[in-house]
Amino acid sequence: MARQDNLRMRNARKRRRDLVNTQLHIGTHHDLRKLKRSTRKKLAKESAPRLWIFPWLAEVSLGYESRIHFRASLLGLPIELRQKIIHQSYTKEDLLYDVEVFRNGRGSRETRMRRILWVDKDQPTSNNRHDMSQRQGQEKELFTILNRRISGLSRVSRVLYEDMKSVGRRWRADLDKWLGKQQEYQMQDTSNPAAVSGLNALAALQLRAPVRARKKDFVIKVRKSKPGKRVRPPKCWYCTERHHDGYPICPMAKRDQGKWRKMTSPVGEQRSTHYKHATFKRKKTIFAN
Repeated sequence: MARQDNLRMRNARKRRRDLVNTQLHIGTHHDLRKLKRSTRKKLAKESAPRLWIFPWLAEVSLGYESRIHFRASLLGLPIELRQKIIHQSYTKEDLLYDVEVFRNGRGSRETRMRRILWVDKDQPTSNNRHDMSQRQGQEKELFTILNRRISGLSRVSRVLYEDMKSVGRRWRADLDKWLGKQQEYQMQDTSNPAAVSGLNALAALQLRAPVRARKKDFVIKVRKSKPGKRVRPPKCWYCTERHHDGYPICPMAKRDQGKWRKMTSPVGEQRSTHYKHATFKRKKTIFAN
């Protein structure tokens, strides 16, 4: 026990000598404060994922409020059924008709099936419809109209906004799949001179060795940190956040000094021992001699 006490005293004297030798002044030292008990509980409640019921209510920019929809309406249906109905409500023919109206400014139901950009296999074709140079522009028009459709439905309500995240991806995947089939069919058509020249060019590329261009890249060397038990810094007890930069001042204090002072109280603050209570005032009685 005596040896441990001597070691503890030597370490204490060493720490005092180190503090004396440093250029530390009480005027430049930051004010040490800690979170209040109510603020600490509030932050712990906000950061608990198990207590999140409606996370989207915090998005003030959307202006969404929770609503209860009727079961007989589209918005009141289950999510899977509603997304399936929305996905099947806009077909390939509808997209081609919208593109035709977008290009010409007018259209009819007859032109929907007669004048289309790319025809199916069972419909008659002509050489001018196999022009490969127009494919890039046609794809751009298709995706433009499809994105307009997705953005228009997303602005109807918050429920459709969430559904269009999934339905929009499915619509784009279906369009990519259909465009790939059309391109494959056009490449297999021997009556199209563009397809024949494209196949010849591909065959010539397969015979030649690929030419690899040399690229000059910048190499950045970084020193690898040694792995340890805890890579991330521990949470600070005063602010319940991590000091990633190793700076002694809490991140909350650096972000907003006024808010930090309202949420915290100084450490080591001694309470006043003088309490004012409502007591009876003494009455002075003078006796006659």
